[in-house]
Formats: sequence, structure tokens, C-alpha cells
Amino acid sequence: MVKERRIFRYVLSDAWENMISQVDIIENLNGGNVRCLYYEPYTIYNREANTEADFFTTAISSESISRIKKAMYSHKDIFSFKKVEDPVVLDGVINTFEFALEKELVNIIKAYNIWVFEKAVMDVAFFETPVLPYKGKEVVAVYDEISKILLDSGVNEKYLKLNIEI
Repeated sequence: MVKERRIFRYVLSDAWENMISQVDIIENLNGGNVRCLYYEPYTIYNREANTEADFFTTAISSESISRIKKAMYSHKDIFSFKKVEDPVVLDGVINTFEFALEKELVNIIKAYNIWVFEKAVMDVAFFETPVLPYKGKEVVAVYDEISKILLDSGVNEKYLKLNIEI
């Protein structure tokens, strides 16, 4: 009997750690192997907690699962990252990524405002010290590959955003 196993999780939270969205990809599950949650985020105008979740589940092919695993293998350095560079952005969001290829290849990366690494030309003013933002770029690169596969499989982009609009 083949056991279910989560190979990927992404969680977007606001600066106060209130979850906004979550995406799970489960391997070896018959149907519904992608599960998504979304809560309307707090805004400057609405500080009340939204407890109603928008839940979406869909099945992606074993070929898509293989492509997601291949994306993680092609960025294998992410499994050694304990932390990525912190941009200097007040408040913002918390991005948590869990990558799990095998029992020995599992890593959870908690990053703050990782959307900064998506910019084509990153402004050094975003960082406390002038560092090459290698780790953050690598995490965003693998995440972008996974997101594209999920978008092509019918997952709404609201579950996959790296930042929120306030």
C-alpha cells in the first residue's frame, strides 16, 4: 500500500502571523491532491478577523507531481537553507515554504517579504547589508516553477501570491 505524503506546502501570513492562504500538494493520493485555503486578509480599513475560509481542492496528474519534484531537485540547495536574507520592509508578510522530496530531503523555510526577490532588478535599499540575495532568489525560483504548474492545473492565483495588497 502506497502511503500519502505531503511534498510541498506554502503558507502566506500577515505580519501578525494570521494565515491568509495555504497550498498543500499531496503525493500518492487518489483525487484532491492539491488543497488550498484562503482567508480574506486584514486591511487598513477592516481589522476584523475573517473566519470564513475559501477552500479549493483539485487533482493534478502524476506527471505534474513529477514536474514539481523535478523543480525541487533542480534547486536542491534549498534543502540546506536554514534562513534566507531579510529585506528591510516594515510589516509586510511571512512566507513559509515546506519542501519534502524524501525523508532525508525535507526543509521548512520561513521568510519575511520574499516578494522582494521577485523584482527583476533588486534595489539594495531593500536589504540591511549589501548582500547578494542568493538564497531568497533560489527559493522564489523553485516556487515560481511550482506555481506555474499549479496555475496550469487550474489553481487560482489568489492561493499562490507572495504578497498582499493592503
